[in-house]
Amino acid sequence: MRTKVFYVHLFNDFSGSPRVLQDAIEASDLPAEDSYLLCSQHEGFLSKKHVNFVPYYYSRANNKILVLFFFLLSQLHLFFKLSFLLLKNKREGHKTMVLVNTLMPFGAGVAGKLFANKVIYYVHETALSPRALKSFLRGIVAICADKVMFVSNYLKSVEGFKGMPNKVLHNGLRSDFTVPQKIDFEFKYERKQVFFAGSLKTYKGVYELVSLADAIKNPVKAAINCSENELEQFKEKFSTLPKNLELIARPKNIEQYYYDSFLVLNLSKKDEWIETFGLSLLEGMSFGCPAIAPLIGGQTEFIDEKCGRLIDSQNLEGLSNFINELNVNKSFWLELAHTAKKRSLEFSTTKYQSDFKAYLRAEIDQI
Repeated sequence: MRTKVFYVHLFNDFSGSPRVLQDAIEASDLPAEDSYLLCSQHEGFLSKKHVNFVPYYYSRANNKILVLFFFLLSQLHLFFKLSFLLLKNKREGHKTMVLVNTLMPFGAGVAGKLFANKVIYYVHETALSPRALKSFLRGIVAICADKVMFVSNYLKSVEGFKGMPNKVLHNGLRSDFTVPQKIDFEFKYERKQVFFAGSLKTYKGVYELVSLADAIKNPVKAAINCSENELEQFKEKFSTLPKNLELIARPKNIEQYYYDSFLVLNLSKKDEWIETFGLSLLEGMSFGCPAIAPLIGGQTEFIDEKCGRLIDSQNLEGLSNFINELNVNKSFWLELAHTAKKRSLEFSTTKYQSDFKAYLRAEIDQI
């Protein structure tokens, strides 16, 4: 009897959770005809379709009422689409497993509970608002899930579910990245370029980035997950931007920015958004970049004073002082850079995909 796996994601874009799911799908040893992906048709990491792709409706809006309406409509559509597929495969004599990526696609959880042999949730987030929505989504998981995976021990500690197995599977480096075997540390240190990857959401620290760029002399490059139009609207909020700051909308060659930089930043505001893993930091470290990260979150599981610093994004003085210290102390920077590179090897794509493949196979065998 064959087992069909149904991966479900809400909004396809170039953020962390669809990127991780794409690597997970590629890690599976199931035949392509036994794997399905249900998600929106937006451009993103999940656009590379190596499985049966089943799009469902999802639209975004600026009005909060419309956002809720479109979200509920999408979940109704998802519920019926997935239910049809699960029932069809059940009639054909197949076993089925649903893997729900993030808490958001609750329609998949309900359909899986009713018609699948097993439902696994893959949890990446802790900061969801409003609180009522998060409580509702967690309630669906508690009722519908058989098991839950988390991307970090931190996330499991704050969002774990009682009454079911909770598994931690740390993220790995991107499978589509070509990590350099040799790094020109002299070149990186001479440039002293600081790199930030994030979005225009205020909780990601983009305003703090502008203030920091104004406080240091280093060239600062920022890869922003937004459209060109959204970036221009953001720039218009400032009379002038620091001359050493360059904002780039969704650059295609992000590896080159990592290669050219001597430091990577994450400035998420811990009171509004806690990073559950910190993929961009790990990616930068794989290119020999020390990292500055928030004090709380999953990134604390691979960043310490041997490869960077944990500094609150509101602490502008602390941030600028550390960067200025690196600017004048080459031996100190080299020590951090080499350790950052070494630490990143513990989270390779190969290790992640091997771990996920073994986990998925074990869960299928237990059905």
